[in-house]
Amino acid sequence: MLCLPILAGLAALGSEYHNDVARGGGNPVEPADLHALECAIHSFAHAYGVSKVPSSDVALAAALNLDNCTDVLRANTQSDRHPRIQDQINRIQQEAIRLAETRPLIKRANHRGPALGKDTPMLFISPTGSDTTGTGTETNPFASFARAADAAAAMPQRPLSVVAMAGKYYFNETLMLGPKHSGVSFLGMGKVVLSGGARLNPKFQPSTINPKILVAPVDASMLQSEAERAFWSKQAASKQSNPDVRGATTADPPVPSGWSQFPGHCMSNSGCTSAHCNCADPPIQLKEVSCPDQSACFDKALADCTSTSACQGFAVMANMKQYELFSLNNWSAVPNPDWNAYGKDSATPPPGPPPPTPPVPPPPHKWGAPPAKWNTLHIDGVRQVRARYPNANPQDNSGKCFSKIQHPGEGCDGYMQASGQAGGSLPGGTKVYGYTSGLDRNKAPATPTDGGGSYGTFHYTIYDPPVGHPVYNKPMPDWTWTNNSYFTFWGDPLSRPAGVKYGSQITKNYSNAGTGVVHMFHGGLWGGWQYQVSEQVTDGSQLMFSHGGYQEGRGSGIGSNHFFIENVLEELDVPGEWFYDPVASMLYVYPNSTDGSPGTEIVAPLLSAVVRVEGAENVEFYNFQITETRATYLDAYEVPSGGDWSVHRGAAFEIVDSNKVMVSNITFEQIGGNGVLMSNNVTESGVTNCEFVQVGDSAIVAIGSSEGIVGMKPTYPRHNIIVANHMHEIGVYGKQVSCYFQALGQENQLLNNLCYNGPRAGINWNDGFAGGSLVAGNLVFNMVRETGDHGPYNSWDRQPYLTQSGVVDGYTAAEKCGYADASIVKAHDTITHNFFINGYNGVWTIDHDDGSQYFNDTENFMVFGGCKNYLGNHKSCDHNVIIHPGIASRATGSRRCQTDDNKVFQNQYHDNNHCVTVDGVFYTMAIPDCKQADIDPHVYQTFNNTLYSNGSVFSNGPCSTFAEWQSAGQDRDSHVLPMPSISDIVAMGKAVLQQE
Repeated sequence: MLCLPILAGLAALGSEYHNDVARGGGNPVEPADLHALECAIHSFAHAYGVSKVPSSDVALAAALNLDNCTDVLRANTQSDRHPRIQDQINRIQQEAIRLAETRPLIKRANHRGPALGKDTPMLFISPTGSDTTGTGTETNPFASFARAADAAAAMPQRPLSVVAMAGKYYFNETLMLGPKHSGVSFLGMGKVVLSGGARLNPKFQPSTINPKILVAPVDASMLQSEAERAFWSKQAASKQSNPDVRGATTADPPVPSGWSQFPGHCMSNSGCTSAHCNCADPPIQLKEVSCPDQSACFDKALADCTSTSACQGFAVMANMKQYELFSLNNWSAVPNPDWNAYGKDSATPPPGPPPPTPPVPPPPHKWGAPPAKWNTLHIDGVRQVRARYPNANPQDNSGKCFSKIQHPGEGCDGYMQASGQAGGSLPGGTKVYGYTSGLDRNKAPATPTDGGGSYGTFHYTIYDPPVGHPVYNKPMPDWTWTNNSYFTFWGDPLSRPAGVKYGSQITKNYSNAGTGVVHMFHGGLWGGWQYQVSEQVTDGSQLMFSHGGYQEGRGSGIGSNHFFIENVLEELDVPGEWFYDPVASMLYVYPNSTDGSPGTEIVAPLLSAVVRVEGAENVEFYNFQITETRATYLDAYEVPSGGDWSVHRGAAFEIVDSNKVMVSNITFEQIGGNGVLMSNNVTESGVTNCEFVQVGDSAIVAIGSSEGIVGMKPTYPRHNIIVANHMHEIGVYGKQVSCYFQALGQENQLLNNLCYNGPRAGINWNDGFAGGSLVAGNLVFNMVRETGDHGPYNSWDRQPYLTQSGVVDGYTAAEKCGYADASIVKAHDTITHNFFINGYNGVWTIDHDDGSQYFNDTENFMVFGGCKNYLGNHKSCDHNVIIHPGIASRATGSRRCQTDDNKVFQNQYHDNNHCVTVDGVFYTMAIPDCKQADIDPHVYQTFNNTLYSNGSVFSNGPCSTFAEWQSAGQDRDSHVLPMPSISDIVAMGKAVLQQE
């Protein structure tokens, strides 16, 4: 039975980035007036974006670099327009009007917040209210959202509104809303800030490390999880306590060969005290020496005893301020934490020949600290930098590793380059099942094609994590499975590199490297990793890892990857940094102020989620600011489907198995992970008119669940809207993130959003699932700034599912696990009326990668990148305006208006487009010869396009003229026209986006 799990090995089915040479022309010729052209397009983009989100005006202008365009825009007046180009602009406008009648229905969401009529019951909250004596009225409000939610759950009236008065609310636990809260709206009056942190009141003193650094004890019971406290309490006896703790001790130096260590101190001279007496065979003290240089005290004592003929042992004070030499070594020391004693092994000869040495098993893996409950710090509303090397701030350009420099101030100075991998691989999981299904969507009887390929069938592998893993040690949230197994299209996501070699770049020896976290880019720049450090091996210049690397789905080795290390005390060396010593529970702050003061409001973010709505309906949150949540990059991630991405199923605002939940007019600022999560059965819900800025991972993620190949149960987000959101400065920590990420979703709509300044694709579909989604009216630019491949939009569809897509596939119920109404074929997704600007290391504006099928990409304005098809049937790139795709200063890979990276998959169309290149190369296609017999008409279908180039020239690989290309059966009814002016290009963009 094909729907039962079958143990099967899986091979990687493809590579995301295909390093074949661009066929048909090499590097595109850049326009001579690129700066003027870009300024004109960016000016149009600004107007377009502000029309979608008026409040974005200032931030959008800065991101589009319009300050450098004033003179150019003033000088760029409209030139005389070629009559035939004017005809084409008219044609674009007419086609836009005609196609509007056939465009998929758009769910309008002009949401204005909950209506507060005079008869609507209301409860009130205020920062000055009381949960004890408050009654929830406007004059006697509650103090917390939790108290108001409890009161609302007990009231029968619906609808009901909870009104929060202006001020800041610190949440000590996630606000949990369930079925009893259905019909409740939460409304902020004025500026209402919801913090996921606890306000601290540390009593700072100057540190002994540096008087400019302030240090204070803090409450470990509040700031550490139970697992952390258990871990660090075991380390306390052996790890160095920091010198700012009274009575602190330093870590014991390694015991030299030929010596033994004793936990105490004995003596027999007249100075004997209760702490040193009552020893068996007490030694005779030979010498007592002070240590002005504490760092050299142990080495000095060892050398002194070795050179003194009568010396058989020595004791060193734990604070390294004094040592003593003795004449005997076979003492039984009285335990005394203030001293450590050492005796020569040679003074007691062995009783006989040593026994045979048994084989030594490999040491168990050294698991490091569990994820820190407290890993970010905010002072006066600004997220501080965890002490790191190299120094940089991840919230500005200094802390980003730009994969291509496009503007001044961009680079990668905040990162080191690895000198290779250390220590093999981390412990992986145990393979439990390999799922495979022979049901092939590419051979569905009702949607026949002559082409098939690797991505027609379903594959998945299930692993149990290794014993002792600090993260994958409890049941996963929101999965259909009850244990802590994880599932992946790829190999084991936990078996990742075990360490990194840093060469001579790190010069300091870390007293407790186990607090450290390494942030590193994937070897192919497909995302980023975070690793918990277990130890520093100084003689090999290595940082060894406890766990991590699962924040990206594919994995790779370590060569010269860029990375930095954070959260080690020795790297606390510039203003604006902080460090928390978990052993001594001491907070260190290097103030970024002129007077050296630490700041007024010091907040420790302790919650990952501020609000969670589960199993409810008709719940609304309107007009809040959510901030100060902890970073989640070392929490559990999952590979939810066949794409490359791994994602944390959590967010500052979580919607789980709920209906008609609206999140509106909320600013998500400086949060540590994802902004909004829609998990599993979330329907008819929306995120509208929100701003996401300085977000740790993705702005919005929508993730479903399936039972292997079967996606027939209601366990996936569908019929939801994402409208008019302003998403920028995303991926502060995660680098495989986007403004909107979707895995296992159906018929969702992404409309009129702004998305810019992020490390990877702006919008990402991890799979096709049931399809039917709409991406329309969005402005996306400045993406793929720190990684490679992708562009503004990316999709994969390596793994088909049986869903309720509504598409007739022709298979029988018996072939479909008994589901007669299921289909292995997805419905079409539509991408239309978007303003996409490629840049940095992006390759295409619309990247349909491995197996992506059933897409209509129509009426988009696509700048510096074109359309891509790779290994998937039924895609159409039509009625788009495409400007200078693939130019080296704004793209990577030299890909042109249309890329077809295969010779197999069929029903792919490139028609009715307007594409501008300087050199007349318009296609990236692998064709052997310019003959009709060598160009499969089922794979390459180009027609009715208008192509523009200098001198109206054309070439495409072996086809050196447009006439030859048409004789080979391509671009029927198409034309090649002269190069349009800048004003013509902008007019084309406005026409296709219906902005005239």
